[in-house]
Amino acid sequence: MAQELSRYGVRVNALVPVARTRMTQDVPGIKDLVAAPQDPGVFDIYHPANVAPLVVYLLSPACTFTGRTFYGKGGEVREFLNWQYGKTLEHDGRWSVAELTEAMSALS
Repeated sequence: MAQELSRYGVRVNALVPVARTRMTQDVPGIKDLVAAPQDPGVFDIYHPANVAPLVVYLLSPACTFTGRTFYGKGGEVREFLNWQYGKTLEHDGRWSVAELTEAMSALS
């Protein structure tokens, strides 16, 4: 989308927010991980408001990024790098383990 819409001046980015939400409140294991700290003086890494500055920046005229994916958690912002395919192995139908074992040497 970023490539298609750039000619119109539209920027397209993705955000991976890591924060406490209603969806995480009842998930065993996760709810404890993202729970608010008992001590109000401790920085709440998983508070949803921590992601807001990144959202505002990505929507602002100051942002020149397009076609990027950003991760936001607490005071941390990361850029995810694009994934790409390497060599491809194709077979007509399902592979047998023996066939795949032999073919995988082409990837090394």
